[in-house]
Amino acid sequence: MPRSAEKIAEIFAVDARSLEFFRRALGVLVATDVLLRRSEGFRFHGASGLVDAPYRAWQWLAPPWPLSLPSGLADSSAAETTAIFAILIASGMMIAGWLPRLATLAAWVLLSAQQDAAPLLNYGADHLLRLFLLWSLFLPGPKQAHAKTVGSVATAALIIQTAMPYIFAGIYKWNDTWLSGAGLELSLALDTYTRPLAANLRELPALLSIASRLFPAFEIAAGIGLLLPMAGGRIREACALLLAAFHLGAALVLHTGLFPLVSLAGLVLFVPYRGWAALEQRLPMRLSKDLPSPGPEPGKQQPGLPFLREGICGALLLIMIAWNLAGLGVWEYAREHHPEWTRQHKADQGNRAPIIDSAEATSRRLGLPGQIGSMARLHQRWDMFAVVGKTSGGWPELEGKTASGRRIDLVEWRALTADRTPPVTVAYPGTRWRTMTTSMRPRGRQPLRCRLALTRARQWNRNHPDDPIVEVSFGFVEPNAKQPDGFRTRRWITLDADDLSPDSEACPGPS
Repeated sequence: MPRSAEKIAEIFAVDARSLEFFRRALGVLVATDVLLRRSEGFRFHGASGLVDAPYRAWQWLAPPWPLSLPSGLADSSAAETTAIFAILIASGMMIAGWLPRLATLAAWVLLSAQQDAAPLLNYGADHLLRLFLLWSLFLPGPKQAHAKTVGSVATAALIIQTAMPYIFAGIYKWNDTWLSGAGLELSLALDTYTRPLAANLRELPALLSIASRLFPAFEIAAGIGLLLPMAGGRIREACALLLAAFHLGAALVLHTGLFPLVSLAGLVLFVPYRGWAALEQRLPMRLSKDLPSPGPEPGKQQPGLPFLREGICGALLLIMIAWNLAGLGVWEYAREHHPEWTRQHKADQGNRAPIIDSAEATSRRLGLPGQIGSMARLHQRWDMFAVVGKTSGGWPELEGKTASGRRIDLVEWRALTADRTPPVTVAYPGTRWRTMTTSMRPRGRQPLRCRLALTRARQWNRNHPDDPIVEVSFGFVEPNAKQPDGFRTRRWITLDADDLSPDSEACPGPS
C-alpha cells in the first residue's frame, strides 16, 4: 500500500460496524424517499405533470442526465411505476446486504434520474442521499469490509461529505443578518417550514438573538471538528453528538423532511469501536451476529488498494470540494454571464431566456471539472435558511374557485375560508411541495407558476367533474405593512375557465 494511501486509511478509517449500519440505513432512506414521492398525489413530471421533457429542456440550461430514461418512455406512468419498483428492490438488497455494490449502483442511478426529472422538488436531503450513495460505490469490497476498521479514499469522501453541509451552511450564514442577531428569528418566521413550537420560540427574541450570532460559528466549528482525527477521535465523536442533538432539536421546530435522518445516517460513521462494544453489552443480542467482526487495522489489510477505483474516487472528491468553493459567490458570477448564456440559449431553444439554477451556474464556473461533476451528480449547495435581509413570513397559496362558488386549496384539496389569520403552521402534503412552491418566488418563474396552477386545476376537474374549477389563482400571502395583524395576497397568476379548457394555450411553452 502506498504511504499516502496508508495515511488516508489511518486518518479517515471508519469502524466496520458503523459502515455496515450506514449502508443499511441508506437502503431504508432510499425506500422511504421513493414512497414519500409516490404519496404526494401529484405528477410533477411526465406528459400529464408539471414539467414534461420538452418543457424541462426549454426552462433549464442543462440537458437531461444521460443515464435517465428517454423522454418518451420516462413520461409514461408504467415506466414511472417500474422505476419505483426497481428502486425498492435495490433498497431492499442494500438493507439485506445482498450484492451491496450492485444494489447501491442501481439505487444511485435510479434515484439520480428521478431527481433530474423534477429539479424543483429537490432539497438538501435529496442531494445528501444521492451523494452518500455515490461515495458508497467506491467502498472496499466485502473481504476488506470485515476488518475492524475500514479506511480508503471512499471513507475519506464520506467523512468529508458529511462535514460539508455544516461548514458551508455556517459560511453562507456568515452575513449581516445572522451576525446581527436577526437570522434565527427570521428563519422561524418562514411560515411555510415552521412547526407549532416555532411560535413559542419567537416569544424569546433575546435568546434567539444570542443563538443567531453563535450559530454560524457553531456550524463551521462542528463541521471542521468532524475532520479532526486528534485526541483518539474524541473530537469527532463530540462534534457528531452535538450535531445529532442539533438535528433532533431542529426537527421539532422546522419541517425539513428527511434531511435530519439522512444527516444522522452520515453521523453514524463517527461511532467508534468502543461505542459499538458498549452497545453490544446492553443489547440482548450481540451486534456481531449481524455486523462484521473485528479484524486487522487498516494498515494490515490486504496489500494495496485498487488503483483505478481509488483514483476515480479521489478525483471526484477534489471536484466535490471545488464545487462547494465555487458555489460561494456563484449568483454574482451568474448575473455577470447571464447575457452570454441567454444569447446562447436563444440560439439553441428559441426566444426565451433560461432559468439559471445554482447547479448549472456552478458547473459552468468550474469548466471541465464542473462538467465531470454534473455527470457524476455532484451538485450541491448548503445554504439552507441562510436568510439575507428582511423577511416577514408568509406562504404561497394556490386557490381555485369552483362552479358552485366554493374556494379550494389546490395544494391540499381542502376548502378555504376568508380568515387570513396566519396558521400556526402552514400544512403541505410534503417537504417537496414546500420546496417547489418556495422556488416559485424568484423572478423568471412566471411560466412555471402558470403551469402549476393550470395542471393542478385540471387535475381537480378530472377528479370532480360535477363541480369543476372555473378560476384559479396562484400567489403569496404576506403580512400587510399598512394594516397591523392584516394580510394581503400578491397574485402571481390568475386563470379563468377558458384558460383551463383542454385545448387552451394559456401558459407559454416551447415552440
